[in-house]
Amino acid sequence: MSLTSAPEILKVMKEGESLNECPTNYFHARSAGFKDVDLSLKPCVHRGCTKTPQEQVDEFTSFANANKMGYRYLWLYVSTFDNWSSSPPAANQATLNEYKEALDAASSNTLWEWGIATSASDWETITGSLDWELDGTVPLWYESHDGKPNFDDYTPFGGWETPFSKQYTKDAEFCDATFSQSYYE
Repeated sequence: MSLTSAPEILKVMKEGESLNECPTNYFHARSAGFKDVDLSLKPCVHRGCTKTPQEQVDEFTSFANANKMGYRYLWLYVSTFDNWSSSPPAANQATLNEYKEALDAASSNTLWEWGIATSASDWETITGSLDWELDGTVPLWYESHDGKPNFDDYTPFGGWETPFSKQYTKDAEFCDATFSQSYYE
């Protein structure tokens, strides 16, 4: 697989705030030959958040549209590194359902879809169970930093029988830049 055949995934929001460098990075990726540029939302989910899931999704889509960033997938990060685990699983499940409702509404009648970016261990910690299902029909981009570009290590969780993609390295280097590598079939 050539470097430009895999999608580039850019963070648009972190902690519920737009990242101003994202449009520049987006257009650099396009100029470098990346055909597909996906966007990611690292939501604000801790107690100090002042924006609801709906407000964050609305801001995300408005920001991407205002900056003319076309994308194929919007990835919602569900990670213990993003303060999800500080709430009880039932509260996290309710918040995930709010994000699902907001993302379903925002993506209806558009050219983009949304999916979940998580690992099995993060999903279990955050939701309280590997079996808890938000929506097994949306794509799953799972993390397993084993250095292997394949799905051989995947075990179903959260209603996903098969993954869409896998982040198999986290800190790869290329041309003095550090990035993650993902595998797609």
